[in-house]
Amino acid sequence: MVASGWYRVAPEADLVTPGGHVRVTGLSDVVATGPDTAWAVGYYADAYDEPRQGVLLRMDGKRWRIEERLWKRFPEASDTGMGGIDADGPGNVWAVGNAGVGDNEEDAPFALRLDGHTWRTIKPLGEGKNRSLSDVAVDGSRVVLTGKRWEYTDDGPSFTPILLSWNGKRFYKQEFERGGSFDAVDAGAGHTWIAGSRTPEGCTGSRPAIWHRSSPQEPLVKMRLPAMGAGALRGILQKGPSDVWAVGEAGTGWRCGGGGVVRPLVLHWDGVSWKQAELPGGQGSLHSVTALGSDDVWMVGSSERNSWGVMLLHYSGRRWTREFLAVDGSVEEQWNEYALTSIPGTSGLILVGSAGAEDSEEAIVYRRR
Repeated sequence: MVASGWYRVAPEADLVTPGGHVRVTGLSDVVATGPDTAWAVGYYADAYDEPRQGVLLRMDGKRWRIEERLWKRFPEASDTGMGGIDADGPGNVWAVGNAGVGDNEEDAPFALRLDGHTWRTIKPLGEGKNRSLSDVAVDGSRVVLTGKRWEYTDDGPSFTPILLSWNGKRFYKQEFERGGSFDAVDAGAGHTWIAGSRTPEGCTGSRPAIWHRSSPQEPLVKMRLPAMGAGALRGILQKGPSDVWAVGEAGTGWRCGGGGVVRPLVLHWDGVSWKQAELPGGQGSLHSVTALGSDDVWMVGSSERNSWGVMLLHYSGRRWTREFLAVDGSVEEQWNEYALTSIPGTSGLILVGSAGAEDSEEAIVYRRR
């Protein structure tokens, strides 16, 4: 089914700063705080094999503009890609990214915080080798960041998940068992939910995983999931403590860098247990989830079988529908990434990502009325 009701916004000509024109290559996350205010994070690259330089976009009214070019904020960095953003209002916005700094190419994961007037830089992990941040979730004055550090062994890289908790004044850091990966986080009403995978046997042994804590004082606990074989989770959304959605893929394509058949994976928490949703048939992987209500849930991803369009799944409370949004450029399952957000105070959605691959990749922004 072809998706309807969507229109493209933020054409390339709009993405201009006082320093000149910038062609944004891809966008990885988006958040809206009202009908006319939203932010998105992504990157720019001269070529697909060149370092990625981070960009932060802001929507005011119907116009998008580049608000921050991270290579200006980190002039000593070789790359400054950005991966996650969240907010609970225009005066409380957080974004995360990773910078490669200096001749030794040390990693300097960073957070940007907007207090309503000024973006401020925070380096919660300092500088050092082999560390990065993946996502951020805002819950009032409390903020949660996820990331990882890694070391190389004879069997390949070994990852240790990291959780950073901001209480309004300082960060508290926790590290967890090796072999896990924290890929997405959401928070609300004191709860923290993390989606990712556990990989005790390398990428082919990857299994979907979800961690939870009910308050900042409680320990983070790995939750019991249905038996479902190999896979990974890439997005998570809390609508309430008894209404949580997680999305990703069944199979090992994304975690293993491509190859193999993957299918969309959706899990729902009803306050008692996680249940796997029965979805319309088809291959593909889901990257992000948002909702306008408990009976109006949207997921976005890609499928190699439909390279002309972005894959969308919609749950109406009774039934699932699967449709594809035609975009300007090809959609490749192992290259392009997508994110969705609902627009508070409206029935609208914003979708960001990229179309095309390698040197033809270009950022896209779509809006649904």
